[in-house]
Amino acid sequence: MAARRSRLRSLLWAAGTLLCAAAVVIVVQLRPPAWWAPSPTVDDALERLGERFEQGWASEVSRVRPDTAPWAVRIGEDEVNAWLTARLPLWCAHVGVEPVGDVRVHFGPDTIEVAAMLPDLPALVVASLRPSVSGGRLDPGLGTTCLGRLPVPFLTEGAMRTALEQLGSGDGDLRAILLPALHGESVDATFELADRRRVRLRDVEVREGELLMEFETLPAESRTAQ
Repeated sequence: MAARRSRLRSLLWAAGTLLCAAAVVIVVQLRPPAWWAPSPTVDDALERLGERFEQGWASEVSRVRPDTAPWAVRIGEDEVNAWLTARLPLWCAHVGVEPVGDVRVHFGPDTIEVAAMLPDLPALVVASLRPSVSGGRLDPGLGTTCLGRLPVPFLTEGAMRTALEQLGSGDGDLRAILLPALHGESVDATFELADRRRVRLRDVEVREGELLMEFETLPAESRTAQ
C-alpha cells in the first residue's frame, strides 16, 4: 500500500512538473515578436508622415507617364505604421469598416508580418505573408497565423473570419479585392484608375524595413459599343 501511494505521489509530481513546464513554455511563446511595439500616440509629426505617405502613394500611382515603361516605389516600414496609426481609423470610418485596433507591420527578408490585437484573444495575432507576382496575379503567400510567437494553424481561419466580418458592411470594391486575399487566394495584379488607365503590379520584393514594388501604367482600354 505504501509503495502504491509512493508511486501515485511520483506520478502526480511528474504530471504537475510537466504541466508547469508546458504553462511556462506557452506563456513565453505568447510574447509579442521582438519587433512589436504598441502604436505611439498620434502627434503632429506622425500625422504628417502618414499623410505624406498616403498622398505620395496616390500621386505616384495616378501620375501620367509618357509610356508604359516600368516604374517602382519603395515603401518604408515606418511610413506604413504611421499611416496605420494616424490614417487607418479615418479610412475605416470613410468606407464603413470597423477598425481592427492596434495594427503594425514589419518588413523582413522576403516576409511581411502583420500584427494586431483582436477581440477575445489572449495575445497578439501575427500573420506572415510572402507575396509574389506571377502570370498577372498577386499571391499573398499567407502563412500560419501565430498567437504571439506560438504557431496556431487553426487560428488562420479564425483571424480571417474576424477580418471578413469587419469587411461585411464595407465598400464592395474593397471586398472584391481583399476577400480572396484573406482566404490566401491570388488576386488580379492589375487595377483601374478613375480615368480608366490600368496599373499593373509586375514584381514585389520585401527587404528588411522596406517593400519594393514595380509597376507599369497601361493606357485605358477602348470600350466598343455594345
